[in-house]
Amino acid sequence: MQDQTSYEELLLSWLRTKNGEVVLVTALTKKFMVGEASMITLLNELVACGKVRRSNAKRTLGFYIPTESMLNAERKAREELPERKPLKVDNARRELYAQLEAARSSIRSIG
Repeated sequence: MQDQTSYEELLLSWLRTKNGEVVLVTALTKKFMVGEASMITLLNELVACGKVRRSNAKRTLGFYIPTESMLNAERKAREELPERKPLKVDNARRELYAQLEAARSSIRSIG
């Protein structure tokens, strides 16, 4: 029997040539002559691994590999965000939580 060919490396190298452009699933299935369900399964696995990103920018499901300049722009935008202080819980809410805890602890447990 022949070894099964993995489209993963072919797909990744082809997406890298697109320079961050979003490619639709239909275009990928035509390019690699694979069914849509199997292509989406492979792409979702690659998204979970962090090798590919998903986009809904074109009103349909598309995938891309960000370029180095795109990643640098994201890092810069993240650094420019102001730090947010954690939210504070007011006294009325603390009293409510205490009342709820007292009500819960007064209920006998079956187990």
